[in-house]
Amino acid sequence: MAPSDRVPPDAAPPGRSSTAPDATRPVDVLTVVAVEQVTPSVRRVLLSGTPEATAAVLDRQLPGVAEAIRAHGVAKGVPTAALSRGLAGVAGGTLVVNLPGSRGGVADAIELLAGIVPHAVSQIRGVDH
Repeated sequence: MAPSDRVPPDAAPPGRSSTAPDATRPVDVLTVVAVEQVTPSVRRVLLSGTPEATAAVLDRQLPGVAEAIRAHGVAKGVPTAALSRGLAGVAGGTLVVNLPGSRGGVADAIELLAGIVPHAVSQIRGVDH
């Protein structure tokens, strides 16, 4: 599958998020890289990458995952990681996670998620732990 098959468009139509998993192509995990600024200009950034767009498609949130990503960054000496607005949750059968907008933040989040994702996907699939 070409990478473009999995990359959402830069902007979604009003009222609709392009982060929604495509039911015809099931995936276990969808990560969304967002601009994580808290400035007013955030309203002009990609709709598909905002926590608000992610919240609109989640069936249920997993706040502990987003909190762990922020805490992991802070513990690694990046106090501004606490400003991340990212969300995590489940949409259908897909784990959806907003990643921070910086390269370092993404690397730190992926490092943390490596220990969480296998168990989370098993739980979403209904596998007993």
